[in-house]
Amino acid sequence: MSNIDNNEFDFDFSDVVQEQHQQQQENEEQQQLPQQGSTTHQQQQQSPSDVVASAMNSLSDWELHLLRMRRDINNQAKEERKKQEELDKAKLYAKQDLALQSQYDDWMDTAMSKTFAREINNTGSREFVVIRSYEAFWKQYYGEKDKYYNEVIAESDACHLYLDVEYMRKCNPHLDGRSEQVIDVLIKQMIKAIDHELHIKTTRDDVLDLDSSTPAKFSRHLIWHIQGHYFSNNIDVGRFVKHFIQRCEHCLLFDKDKLMESQEESDKDMLDMLHYLLVRNDNGATVSVIDGGVYTKNRTFRLFLSSKFGKNQPLLLSKTNTYPLVNKQHGPGEALDKEVFMASLVCNVDSFDTTLVSVEVPQYPSIASPSKTKGAVHTLKQSSHPKLDEFIKKYVNSRGGSKSGYIRNISQLVVGGGGNDGDNDNGTSTSSTSSSEGTSLLIYNVAGNRWCDNIGREHKSNNIYFEVNPTRGVLYQKCMDNECKGYRSSEVPIASYLSSPTPSTSSTTTTSSTSSTTT
Repeated sequence: MSNIDNNEFDFDFSDVVQEQHQQQQENEEQQQLPQQGSTTHQQQQQSPSDVVASAMNSLSDWELHLLRMRRDINNQAKEERKKQEELDKAKLYAKQDLALQSQYDDWMDTAMSKTFAREINNTGSREFVVIRSYEAFWKQYYGEKDKYYNEVIAESDACHLYLDVEYMRKCNPHLDGRSEQVIDVLIKQMIKAIDHELHIKTTRDDVLDLDSSTPAKFSRHLIWHIQGHYFSNNIDVGRFVKHFIQRCEHCLLFDKDKLMESQEESDKDMLDMLHYLLVRNDNGATVSVIDGGVYTKNRTFRLFLSSKFGKNQPLLLSKTNTYPLVNKQHGPGEALDKEVFMASLVCNVDSFDTTLVSVEVPQYPSIASPSKTKGAVHTLKQSSHPKLDEFIKKYVNSRGGSKSGYIRNISQLVVGGGGNDGDNDNGTSTSSTSSSEGTSLLIYNVAGNRWCDNIGREHKSNNIYFEVNPTRGVLYQKCMDNECKGYRSSEVPIASYLSSPTPSTSSTTTTSSTSSTTT
């Protein structure tokens, strides 16, 4: 047998030959009595490399072949681990668009890549993390002490139905001690809506319930795992959720008397329940308990175990959660946290699974949106409701954003009416409620403040406007941005600011149009 060069094997194979060498040594000791203590001592002082060399030279050709095979397998495994570690390294970007572009640059290598946003200060600045998989992100994320992360819901990603439920406690004292009833009512009504609108059966056990409430603010995240189904993108989710909100508001505004007069106890219970879904915000306006602003493209959504920057109020599993978790029986720990984390990811949808079906979201008709109806528009310098004009001047800057907002102009839209009905020859408004042949709306075009309730911030360039229906005594915000096309905010009651028609001497220009507003 030829001598073997130890350097041929660049991995630790001593465990392979150790047992054989030990056995051989035991056999020799049994066959021979030690003749001299110096010889035994010399053998004991034999170096590890000499031991290995001796063992290698005693191997058969077949054993050497197997040893070389193991060497090659180990080396290949090392290369694979290095490659995987390199792929699992997160890439950081200062801007979201660069991160998303990186995610889709090389489809074959990054088809499963995910993007997350990390808050880096209390002014809202973020850095964006692109990483190969949710598994790779979890390994990095779980070990971090301060977690300020959000999932980026890319506009092209399939996703689950998700809800951001919140209200300020000081503005809603009637809900003290009833927060769980709010969630219970919401889930029950959403189950009915999913069944009625999407024809899919679902239960509360399909809803992962996360909680980050504080003494000042009630805050929950609900992620709906509709078995066998997913939404194509979060815009579809938003369309479905906003229609749900509108239906609830419409029912309370227009079906209240019918529900109260109904002989069915279930109808009366419905009215009581729906009241839980409308709350007051800081400005005293009535809004939905669901935040409708979390469905814009490339939206971020806070991660399980994360807090807002500088705060220690992480998003945790709710005490009333009924979503089944396999590792819950083993108690708190990383296994349970990882299971909740994976289930909480809005875009953790295996769209390659052929058993999943994309939910077809209907193109809902707008509820009570007469401004899209053809009519006549009349430009005014002021309306016939001075108190309303003053209220809106203040209301513009009370919702958020810049404090320099003002009313650019006022338009009167006569919907379904007879052209100039309700106007004097000089173009001033004599009636802003209704004509004998149509309904009249007031459009307050705003400049200097582009705050939009739909996205929870100001638009960069497009303006917003308020539409007033004096007949119903309500006001709601709309905007001219394509991103918010069809959006209408929750209604604000303004009946107390309306007055009898007051002739105005200001001159205006009257034009006809088929749309309610122009940019």
